[in-house]
Amino acid sequence: MQDIGFAGLGAMGTAMTRNLLQAGFRMHVFNRSREKAEQFSREGGVTVAARPSDLAAGGRVIVSMLADDKALEQVVTGPGGLSEGASGILHISMSTVSPETSRRMAQIHSGRGDRFV
Repeated sequence: MQDIGFAGLGAMGTAMTRNLLQAGFRMHVFNRSREKAEQFSREGGVTVAARPSDLAAGGRVIVSMLADDKALEQVVTGPGGLSEGASGILHISMSTVSPETSRRMAQIHSGRGDRFV
């Protein structure tokens, strides 16, 4: 089964990750508060990434479920962000963000050979 990276382990992100685990996917997770990711990993079947860029090493598909525009920008373009990881990923953003931020993230990803949805 395929590996999937997941950024954002709030209530919705945790539920989505659990569903993907139950479907048989191997999960690599990142959360800005590492404690939450570590707690989740103790349940098994999950590898904790030290930074978002590490998610790209775990799989070509990365899902993010983040709080807002700022959180998405930090995960993509901040230090250790997705934009510093392996290229060729598919980033599926489930976050509620502005159209401007979505367009900017799509441009950043496209410039690296990534896809952004």
